[in-house]
Amino acid sequence: MRRPALLRDAIAIGFGLALAPAEAETWPTRPMTMVVPVAAGGTAGIWGLAADTDGVDGAEDIAGAIFTPDTLARARAKSRDPRAMLDDNDGHSFFEMLGDSLVTGPTRTNVNDFRATLIAP
Repeated sequence: MRRPALLRDAIAIGFGLALAPAEAETWPTRPMTMVVPVAAGGTAGIWGLAADTDGVDGAEDIAGAIFTPDTLARARAKSRDPRAMLDDNDGHSFFEMLGDSLVTGPTRTNVNDFRATLIAP
């Protein structure tokens, strides 16, 4: 099956802040990282990462997380509902459970938040 043009041959790299849902006081990098795979619904060929350059995402000693084409399938294999965890703003448990948290240790350089998504052909 051929993907629509918007979902092939693309790479997006960005810096900036994620917009938090109205009920959240903060929205750390990990819940933001969950948005792409949940929205893509497990579409093959999409990888990404989001991290805070200071090595600390919110109050946690985790810089961020990665996602792969099988992120949702691996979560479901562990009887977890990715959409429900996203709705609960629980990216920490989600990526920790999968072993996909990005841990760098404190860098002491807070340049900005970093996001990258690769959509392969």
